[in-house]
Parts: sequence; structure tokens; C-alpha cells
Amino acid sequence: MTTSLQGPASALPTVGTQTWRLQVLGHVALCDGDDVVPLFHKGLALVTYLVLEGRAHHREHLAALLWDTPDALGNLRVELLRLRRRGVGLLPPRQPMLSLRCRTDLDDWEAAPDDFRSECEVLEWLSPLRGPALSGLEDLGTTAFHDWLDSQRSALHDRVEARLARAASVLAARGDQASVRLIAARAEALGLELGSVRPAQETPVLWPAQQARWREVLGRARHQPQLVLLHGEAGTRREMLDTLVRGSAWQTVQVHAGSGGPLCCAALGVQLRRLLPPGSGVPRRPEPDSLLELAELLGAVTTPLLLVLHDPSPDDPWWVALIGTALDLPSALTVVVTDSAPTHLNPRPLAPLLRRVAGPRLHVLALLPLGVEEVSRMLQARDSGPEAPAPDDGLAAQLVQCTEGSLPYLQALLERDPPVPDYRLPAPVAELLLAGLAARPAAERHALARLAQVYGPITPDLAAAVLGPEADDRLALGVRLGLLVPVEATETLHLPDLSVRTPDGAAALGFAHELTRCALAATLPAHERDALRRDLARALLPGDPARSLLYAERTGDPELRERARAALPALPASPLRGQGPCPVPATSPPPGDQPRQEHRTPGGYRVLAEHGLLRVLRRGHPGPSPLLVLKLGAGDAVPGVVARVDLLPAAPRPDQWPPEFALGLRVEGGPRLLYTSGPVPPHEVGGVPHVYGGLLPLGRWVCLNVAPGRVTELSVRSQQVALTLAAPALTRHHR
Repeated sequence: MTTSLQGPASALPTVGTQTWRLQVLGHVALCDGDDVVPLFHKGLALVTYLVLEGRAHHREHLAALLWDTPDALGNLRVELLRLRRRGVGLLPPRQPMLSLRCRTDLDDWEAAPDDFRSECEVLEWLSPLRGPALSGLEDLGTTAFHDWLDSQRSALHDRVEARLARAASVLAARGDQASVRLIAARAEALGLELGSVRPAQETPVLWPAQQARWREVLGRARHQPQLVLLHGEAGTRREMLDTLVRGSAWQTVQVHAGSGGPLCCAALGVQLRRLLPPGSGVPRRPEPDSLLELAELLGAVTTPLLLVLHDPSPDDPWWVALIGTALDLPSALTVVVTDSAPTHLNPRPLAPLLRRVAGPRLHVLALLPLGVEEVSRMLQARDSGPEAPAPDDGLAAQLVQCTEGSLPYLQALLERDPPVPDYRLPAPVAELLLAGLAARPAAERHALARLAQVYGPITPDLAAAVLGPEADDRLALGVRLGLLVPVEATETLHLPDLSVRTPDGAAALGFAHELTRCALAATLPAHERDALRRDLARALLPGDPARSLLYAERTGDPELRERARAALPALPASPLRGQGPCPVPATSPPPGDQPRQEHRTPGGYRVLAEHGLLRVLRRGHPGPSPLLVLKLGAGDAVPGVVARVDLLPAAPRPDQWPPEFALGLRVEGGPRLLYTSGPVPPHEVGGVPHVYGGLLPLGRWVCLNVAPGRVTELSVRSQQVALTLAAPALTRHHR
């Protein structure tokens, strides 16, 4: 925040103290921290008018408003001199246009959160409402100033009334009628009308920790420009920014920084000029000086500003100089750089680059994909009401699995009645997922769409069968864009920290996100998809008959299908008849207070530790699934686990290799006990015997015990799964 009476923006303002605040609730005063700045009445009226108008006014207008005398301009010059002596930074005295920016006590009062914990806190929040707004200015100025004062007072009272009504609704929703009565009494004393207070429908807060940190950054930015690196998937970053500045004084300008320097500078210039106060004279400059023009525009904007650069490329760092210049300005400014979430296999070099520019003023925020707890709260808010059913964690788990926690995808499903998983990507979601590729050449997008037809690991030989001589270059492009990552047949995490070692020299690549693969695959014309499936069925037949069969079945070619089926390894028949043993029912484990922790494997498994539970979710491609192994240290082994599965693989088929299962338990050195939807024949994978352990019922908590042994390893192999586990040592909460 700067407190300065200023003229045209081409002249640099003299920045005043950063702690000034105009008090408009009750008696008007200009405060420096907790101290009232002594001002003459007309000077205070001038300050009040300029702050509440929020735009520049000509000296002649201001003089005629406050003095009905022949020497009005002379009186104005005297008041401006008095203000300068009190420390209000002024521009050269002969500038015709004057404006003033300063926060008000009403701004601070409105922004206070509704998390009152007692009636004392409610009374403290109500304490600034000491009487009618703008008191003490009634006998000043002309008739025109009196009319303006009445209209401003009415507008401020409307803001107070709306804020009181909102707080009363929130408190009524919590059943705190005593606090509601306190608010109603204060409104009545001020002559305000709240009407009938109805409990507010609480909207679940997404990413609360990130929002709290964001508000802290905005507070610092009022004193000195700050830089935020905001990681998040497509569709979440803009949603977060809109939520946080809605209803505040912050204005936002934003561009897609990957479009190149000249185009982005021109777009930013157009947006910034719309925010300038009247009479600002920032000259237009030729393209070589476009950054200088942007710096002048940023310095001339009088409102708190968010400058947002979406998805900048480290390969074209034109934006680094802009950020460095912006951070040196004496403005209320936050520069936001957004980027897709990095992974341990695909780190983005933006953070080190930005840290060199901003130092300790860089703040890194990550918007993780939504988890089951968050979606459960969204379902509860959607169905709130006296007859609403209890939140369904099973449905929440299925929705998170289907959408991979994508907020736009979830919002599309929650708009349906009833909301149920739908694996067909909504068109707007697919467009968001592919927006970052829009600027890539058509040949590159076409090559990536062909690679997206591959279900599972993409080896160099398989890529050559799909793309021909350009395969190596296109694979390198996919890795550079973060679309492809190295994959392994077995992925291992260590509990409870979800630590992992990055695979060295992986022989194959895979798509980092199934949703992106689906969106890309759908862009290939149908006739080309069909021809490519035939090519893939033939190329995979010698070494991977299971995947060959997948493509052969989709082509409708009976000869290809039979050749692939004949090449599958023979599985022994299961010695069991029926469904096999059922686990012992268990009660739902009590929730913990553990902060959320998450790891996403290259093979598409999301492993979340939240509220004392461990969740394993996967929306996978139709090909063979990788094996996920969760290892416990020798001192953390447990006799068993409590488990609930809300989505599990279908009963194993003879043509499926290796067989899928929802949960495997293993004692050190022993076989892997498999729990799924039906009997699994005994087999061996990676030197480990696999035997059927029992049936996992859908949507019910069950207890799985291996006594007298102790479980040292849990595992999952499934294309689609939503599994929840509870046991000591599975999460940090139990340490």
C-alpha cells in the first residue's frame, strides 16, 4: 500500500508510510498505525473524498467541492501544503490531477474471517461499529459535498449491513444464536436491517492451508512486491486465484506466458491501461522498449495488483526481466507464476530460476489433486438440508478415482443428479488438459496422439512401430513437456514416509497422467486409430501377447485375436470353487488429525495418507497394470490391516496376465496373499509365489490377519482401484 497524493502516472510517486489507514467507521480519522494523524478538517475531508472515490480528480473540481469562495484554489493549495507537512507524499505541486490510495478500516473489518470461537470474539469484531459512518464531516464543504457524503454513507452502510448479514448466517448455521443476537442488536443500534437470518450453506474450503498462506503473502505485498510460484493442474490455478481475490480490492491481469514475449507484452499493456486512473499519461513505446512501458504502467496503477503469468517456458525466459523489474517497484503488487505440478521424475527448473530473481520474497504453493476427504465434504455441501443423507465416503472415493482428483472433472460430475463416476472425459475437461499443447506444431500434437494409443510401457521399438524414424525425437519431446515419464513393472514405496527411489535407466516410458493420455488419444481420427491398433496388435504379439490381445479385440479381427490368445501363458486352474473365504467384518476406524501426504507413482497409483488412513487409488489404461509394493520396516510390521475397497478389479480372466488383485499381504519371505473379487489361480511373478487369500466385499470394512506372522509388505495390481487401509505404522500419524 502506498499513501500518496499523485498526479499523472508518468511521474514517479513519493511513497509515504506503509501503515496509514483511513478510519471511516464512526468518526473519520487518518491513522498511522495506532496513532491518529492530526489534520485540519478540510484536509481530512479532501483525503476522505479521494480515498473513497478511488480515482483521480482535477484540482478545480476538488476546490469547488470543498470551498464556496472565490479563492477556492488558493485554499486547496494551502491544505495540500499542510498535508505534505504531515508526511503525506505529494507529487510536484502543479500537477492538475490528484488521487489518493489508502486502505480503510472498513476494508480490514470486511476481510475478517467468520471463524469466531466465542461471543467475546464476536463483540471484539463488532467494536469498530461505533456510530454512523463518516461522522464529523457534516458541517464541511458545499452542498455538492454534502450530497456526496450522504450517498457515500449510504453505500458504506450497505456494505456493513451485508457483512453483518453474512456473519449472522454463518453463526446461525453453527447454532450460535447468542452471537446472532449480538449482531442483530448492533445492526438495530446503527439503524440497519438484517432481515430474517437464515443459516448459510457452507461451501467446503479447498486447499485451506494454501489459502491461509496466500492471504499472508497478499498482506506482505501491500508493503513490498512478492512473487508466488503456484503449482497446480489445469483448471485449478485460475479457480484458486479467482476465489482469493473475489470481493477484494485486488485487480488481476494475466496472460499465457508461453505465447512469447512480444504478444504477451502487448496483451498485458492493453489490460494495464484499462486500470489506470483518468489523466494518466504513460506513453506507448516501440517493441524493443515494451518491458520499459510495462514497468511504467505497473508503477502507474493505483490499485493492488496481481500480475499472473501462466505456464512460462524456461526455454524462452523473456518474462524473467519483467518479474525482476516488477519486484523493484514501490507498488502493492503480487507477481504469480503458474505451472503444472512437478514430480520427482519430472522436476521443472522454474523454482531455482525464480529464487535467483526474488530471493526470500518467493513463495511456492502447490494445489494437490483433491482427496477423498475433500470430495466427501463437497458431496455433503451439495446435498445439505434437513433430509440430506450422511456423506458417502464410498462414492467420494469412486469419484476421486475416476477423476484423478481433477477439480474441473469433479465439478462436471457433481452437477449431475445423482453424481456418479463417468470415465468419458467431458469435452471442457479435455480442452483444459490439452490447452498447454495448443501452441505446439500440428505434427507434434499428431505424434503425441499416436503415442497415446499405446496402453502401458512405450519402448523405443514400440515407438518406432507407431511413429517410424521420428520416434526418438517425439519421445524426447514428450519427456521434455512432462507428458512421458520412465516407468517400471514394479513400483515400490516405503511406509510411512511414502519415500521412493527414482528408477535408473528405465527401459520404457509411459504417460504421466491417464486423463491426459485419454484426451490426446481422442484427438486421433477414428480410421487412423483402427489402423494403428492393428499395427500394435502385430508388433506386440511376439513379446507381449496380453497387450496384443487388447488391440486385436478392438479391431474386430478374429485371426489376430486367436493368434494373440494362443500366445498367452497357460494359467493353472484355481483349486477353489465359488468365491472363497470372506474376511472378518470390522468397524470403521476413528479419524486421525494427520496432515495430508501424497505420492503419485509413474504407473498411475495415487497413494494418500490422510486423517490416519492410507488410500490407494488408480485410474489406469486398459493394458497390464504395474505392481505397487508398499514396504514396512522390520520394526513397523503389523499382524494385519483393516481394509475397505470401494472399487476393485473384476474377477480374473484366463486371458489376463498377470492377474489383477485389489490387495496383497506378505510376510517376509513368504507368498503374497491376494484379496480381490474372486479366486485367483496360484502363480509366480518376479520369483514371488502368489496365492488366493480371500474375497474383498465392496464398501465394507474388513479385518485381514496373517497371524502368527506379521505383514511387512502390502501390494496392489489393478487397472481401476479405490482401496483404504488402516493399521499402526501405515501413516506418520501412528508414529
